[in-house]
Amino acid sequence: MKKLFSLLLALLLLPLLGCVDWISIVGSLENGGGKGKNNVGDDSYVISVFENETALIDAINGNSNLPIPYMQNPDAVNDTLQQMRDSGEYEYIDNYMSDDYYSDGVTLSFYGYPDDHCDYYLGYIALSTNRYSILGISVGDDENAAIETLKSFGFEKSDKSPNGHSISGNSYWNGRISISFGTDENGTITELAIEAKSKYIGDRIY
Repeated sequence: MKKLFSLLLALLLLPLLGCVDWISIVGSLENGGGKGKNNVGDDSYVISVFENETALIDAINGNSNLPIPYMQNPDAVNDTLQQMRDSGEYEYIDNYMSDDYYSDGVTLSFYGYPDDHCDYYLGYIALSTNRYSILGISVGDDENAAIETLKSFGFEKSDKSPNGHSISGNSYWNGRISISFGTDENGTITELAIEAKSKYIGDRIY
């Protein structure tokens, strides 16, 4: 009952609060306060009170091998990101609307979600190496097997485009999250990406 009340209250507050970290609102209500925006806990990659999105992000992180958990807030992994920069393994670029990290065959992009005015999360990961996997799918895998895996996690093929990072190839969606991949002539995956579609407000001053 307490959880239901918290969710209903958060939904009622949405029109008044605009862009606010949902999990902070619910966490604050359920824990007696004290968990504000950008105060990230162990569940920091969960950025929605909607059960399907929470479950999906949990499933992605539980079945993937990634350098940083998907939809993680950068504040929660600041030490790890600093080590990436210091080691020279990743090149950091401030792209104004995102904080991006580039390595050999790996791209990580933190940006505002669910719109560009919101807190940053790791919304985009692109792979052209088999060092990592997304839902157990890696570069070098067969596309048909990958499609069956995506379907088992509720992803459906769609022609709609993600934010602009989209790989020119197969694109599968589950809610606001897409997984896309490109293949060679033999149907072998050559590149793989996951992206959370964020709304561009367009009046942000940088």
